[in-house]
Amino acid sequence: MKKIRDLVVSASALFVSGPLLAETHDKPKWMYIQSAQSVTVSGASLSLPVDQQIVAFRDGVKRVHGHLSPDAYVELWKEPSAAEATLTWIAYNELHKVDVSVLGAELDPSGEAIIYTLGDGAPIDLPEAVVSVSLLVKRTSAPS
Repeated sequence: MKKIRDLVVSASALFVSGPLLAETHDKPKWMYIQSAQSVTVSGASLSLPVDQQIVAFRDGVKRVHGHLSPDAYVELWKEPSAAEATLTWIAYNELHKVDVSVLGAELDPSGEAIIYTLGDGAPIDLPEAVVSVSLLVKRTSAPS
C-alpha cells in the first residue's frame, strides 16, 4: 500500500504541474523527483529525508531517464540557478500541492536528508498529518 501511495503522489505531481512540463527551445529541461514519507519546513528551508534515489527524466522528442544518488543530485546545485518546483503531499487522505522556487540544495551533515533553500514567497504551512511527500524540480542542469 505504501508503494502504491508513493506512486500516486509522484504521478500526481506530474499531473498537477502541467506548466512545469512545458518544454522550451532553450536548453532541455530536466525534471527531478524526490519522494519521502515526511518533510520538515523551517523558514525558507525544506528538508526531505533521503529514502531512495532521485528520479531524473527529460520528456520530448528524445526521452531520457535515470536515477541519481543524493550526492550526485546535490552536485547539480553547485551551479547556482533558481528552479521551479511543485511540492505534493497527502494529508487527511487528500492530495495537496504548492508551487515553490528552489534556490539551492545540499545534504544535511548526517547525509540522511536533502535541505532545499526556497525563494521568496508565502510560507509553506503543512499539517502534522503529512505523509507521502514528493518534490518535482525542473532545471536545465543535466545529470552526468
